[in-house]
Amino acid sequence: MGSSWEELNGWLERWSLEVADLRIHGATHERPIDRFARKQLTPLGRRPLHRYERVRTRQVTNDTMVSVGAARYSVPVEYVGESVSVQERATRYEIFHHDRHIASPRRAPQHPASPASRWTGSR
Repeated sequence: MGSSWEELNGWLERWSLEVADLRIHGATHERPIDRFARKQLTPLGRRPLHRYERVRTRQVTNDTMVSVGAARYSVPVEYVGESVSVQERATRYEIFHHDRHIASPRRAPQHPASPASRWTGSR
């Protein structure tokens, strides 16, 4: 098949178009490409990518901080006492007040004493 993700993805796309879409599906008894055309669905390649997000609501404290897990992150002083949405990303948090983006702090490293950091099993 190949030795890179690009080659693998290319092979999978060709297989999907040249083999999987053209054969008769066992459950529907029709070709997926025909069913897809009839349903008038939007191809995934033309849709925005889905991003995993964990959204939490937090109250901004008097010292302009928002707590997430064991860490605290600062936001502008005008949001003291307000509720904010905290969206978790891979390396940072995105903090919003209503629809307004107000902060993007980098996520604090996992504390060595946390249960997740003591995990020694396989994942």
